[in-house]
Amino acid sequence: MYKYLYYAKDWGKVARSIDSEARYIAFDERLVIPFFDKKGHVVAAQGRTLELRSMTGSVDREGFTSGGVRYLTVKSDRESDRLWYGQWRVNPSKRIYVVEGPIDSLFLNNSVAMVGAGGVGNVPEHLKSSELVFVLDNEPRNRQIANLMERLLEIGHKVCIWPRSNEFKDVNDMILGGMTKREIEKQIDQHTHMKLSGMLALGRWRVGD
Repeated sequence: MYKYLYYAKDWGKVARSIDSEARYIAFDERLVIPFFDKKGHVVAAQGRTLELRSMTGSVDREGFTSGGVRYLTVKSDRESDRLWYGQWRVNPSKRIYVVEGPIDSLFLNNSVAMVGAGGVGNVPEHLKSSELVFVLDNEPRNRQIANLMERLLEIGHKVCIWPRSNEFKDVNDMILGGMTKREIEKQIDQHTHMKLSGMLALGRWRVGD
């Protein structure tokens, strides 16, 4: 999967090549995760800091954002409120795992990541008839994630409700913790729910039962 990851010594320059108005991003070296459309054109990119420093971010005296922010995303279409990473390389006829982060998606078979705050019903046209399983981060105390799971279940999507025995926050942490791709996918498949069963499982997940 290294072929999907790039490095930029000057992330600000890369950002402005995609969005000319991204003048607020200063010189900063970052891991670059490009988003492609179906024709292979770069439509957005996410820059991840390579340094272990404060993630609160700060602004210098000229008004440019420092590298303190862990992830920065720029896109060519400012009207697009949700980006789907990896949609150009998945097989729509097979089960697709929809995770939160691009890096998480690289650890699973046939996986995409949804990035942004758009509506949960904003599925790319060519994936609308696919079997989608939404695999959000394993953070029961995160109200935003729990509410998003509930909304997904309400509109009929399949959602993975992680077992409480899994103490890892996300797929990346599971890999770092020693789980294999096969083990993670098996756990997802065993704990995928819809509608009423999903609501019941979500309730237990929230309270730690």
